[in-house]
Amino acid sequence: MNCVRCGKQIPDGEIFCESCASAPLPAGEKPVSSSAASVSRTRTRKPARRKGGRGGLIVTVILLLLITGASLWYTYQMFQSVRHQQATMRVQEANLSEREYALSGQLEENERLEAAIAEAQQTEASLRSQIADLQAKLKGNESSVNQSQYDLDAALKRMETMQTSLDTATAALTELTEEKDKLQESFDELEKAYDAMKDKFETQSEKLDWIDAYVVYVENDGSNYYHTFECSKFKRQSFWVYNRKLAENKGYTACPICGG
Repeated sequence: MNCVRCGKQIPDGEIFCESCASAPLPAGEKPVSSSAASVSRTRTRKPARRKGGRGGLIVTVILLLLITGASLWYTYQMFQSVRHQQATMRVQEANLSEREYALSGQLEENERLEAAIAEAQQTEASLRSQIADLQAKLKGNESSVNQSQYDLDAALKRMETMQTSLDTATAALTELTEEKDKLQESFDELEKAYDAMKDKFETQSEKLDWIDAYVVYVENDGSNYYHTFECSKFKRQSFWVYNRKLAENKGYTACPICGG
């Protein structure tokens, strides 16, 4: 094969010789994409005088241009997809924060209910103890001939009142226990959702870190620098997307601000 700029013989699979690949663009020449440059130079350069003919070289250059264009299109589509996923993850992260706030409120309500249940259980134990004492007193009084019917009736009424209070406390305890179980189920569901969103966030972060590590952007401003996505000099208006090695092979150097 021959260099598409100067016609110098080069190894198969290459487009430029070492001199043309490292040389800056001529003054006044606007940067163009690698595919356009290859086609233009293929049309204007003089055919190399070697066996194999001009047809094989043209086919090879066209194949290289198609492969390079497909690679650039795939990289750009992947970049757009990841940015869209990043925006979606930010919305999901905000929703997750709201759920965490609601979860903390439910945890506080759960603690309050647990305290109320404990208090109800203590009340129940106290009432049972009082009933047992009254029953013991009643049995002792029944053995006494001088026990008045008035005292017996009063004790029975008091025991009935305490039994009613015990039933009420037991019903309240049952309701509190059911409410606690429901809150625990809600808590478990929110915790599972949080873990799933956290795993997804970590996966997307790894993708973004990979892109930031290997993908660079060349602004169409004639500066001959390649930038990272977060660089202040990268205007995101007219640019090419390369991996770092390909950008350096094309003669671009790292931005002195972001370091490429």
